[in-house]
Amino acid sequence: MANDRTESIVRDFVRLFNERRVDDLSELLTDDHLFVDALGKTIRGKRSMKEAWDKYFHMVSAYSIEIDEIEGTADRFDIRGRAKGAGREGVPQSTPWEIPASWRAVVRNGKIAEWRVGGE
Repeated sequence: MANDRTESIVRDFVRLFNERRVDDLSELLTDDHLFVDALGKTIRGKRSMKEAWDKYFHMVSAYSIEIDEIEGTADRFDIRGRAKGAGREGVPQSTPWEIPASWRAVVRNGKIAEWRVGGE
């Protein structure tokens, strides 16, 4: 069963992500944070993740996450929803896009220890 406190940490993470508040977002990460993208590429560590988000938000304008459903336990949450943005490699910045997406979040000691795109 999901813990309301840890689920609220995940929801705060998504809210800060959508607001592009990279400094505040990185404060929600464990020092050894693990990010895994949909292709299996990994980024380890709070500082490296902060740098990666700065670059990504410049590359993909108006990127956001919308949660449709969230299920979890005390420390692991599976999230389904949509990713939206405008522009990506090979597509003009003015072209909006939206795709179904899923994520997995692992919370440890009140911080996001892992964020996995694809939720697998």
